[in-house]
Amino acid sequence: MHRSGRHPKATRTFRRHNTEQAEGKKTARETPHSILLDIARQCKTNTTESNTKQNKTKMTSPGPRLLFCQEHVEEVKQQYLEEFDPRQYHRTFYSSLDDEVKFFLRRYQEAFTNDPLLSARCRSRRRVLEFGCGPVPVYAASAAYFTESITLGEITPANRSEIESWMDRRPESLDWTPFFSYLASLGGGRKAEEIAERLREVFQVVIPCDGALEEPLAPIRQRYDVIMTTLCLEFATTTKDDHRTMLGRVVSLLRPGGVLLMAGALGNTSYAVGSTRYPSVSLQKEDLEEAVASVGLSVTSMTTLERLTSSKEKPADHLGVFFLVAENREEPGV
Repeated sequence: MHRSGRHPKATRTFRRHNTEQAEGKKTARETPHSILLDIARQCKTNTTESNTKQNKTKMTSPGPRLLFCQEHVEEVKQQYLEEFDPRQYHRTFYSSLDDEVKFFLRRYQEAFTNDPLLSARCRSRRRVLEFGCGPVPVYAASAAYFTESITLGEITPANRSEIESWMDRRPESLDWTPFFSYLASLGGGRKAEEIAERLREVFQVVIPCDGALEEPLAPIRQRYDVIMTTLCLEFATTTKDDHRTMLGRVVSLLRPGGVLLMAGALGNTSYAVGSTRYPSVSLQKEDLEEAVASVGLSVTSMTTLERLTSSKEKPADHLGVFFLVAENREEPGV
């Protein structure tokens, strides 16, 4: 992560909280926020050192999505390591604001503004995690006025660098202005610049995450009131079983009574960035409902949209997109 100077949030610390681990009944203290910042700084140092040794157009670590299936994981990691370019990804999928991205942004905005589940269940800390954010800050911006604390998780150092670059207002950072302008058009009486600045205010840190690990944020221990994940898990796996396993590991980061917001592609088997194609598992609405139920959550709402973009606009073979809200009905401990 290429950052200039210390982030203003570096002086903040969170109180420690006891939580139960995802498996078993042992308790573990959550990672203090100061340690999260130390880990993020170390990742930044490692990335900077690595980038000085490799071509800037090449990845220096595993890509933003990771296959859980062990016979494929090393091959896919290497593919992202050598091929994935976040700037090419931005040019390919975010050079303009299409109707599918509008769908995601609109649904996120509606959820954080009007969904009774979120307002009823998450009145206190409202700690938000976006899992697998890639180089894209704009989805998290939908939560900027819902919370005082947004953490972004991303496996790829190059993508984390792009997030940090935008948060630091570096002149070379990717341009997300049309997307913030669209968020502003959805209501609330705020300008695009105000929403962007609010996101920077509540942004805590971008940390490594890996859905193939039993503890996806290891060595960090945290649980969150709300977890967002967009176009991530279906592209991190190639089978429905692996998708359910990875979803369960992500959900293990959710507090009792917490809420999962998940958006993604339906019927997709691959997508391309530049000349490289990356695999995904093809999911239908029923598969998602079954997967969410299998990890102990209840879907409270799901909306879908048939594909509205051409293969030229988006080099992927998805049939549509979805957005779902699910509740962790496990009651908080006393």
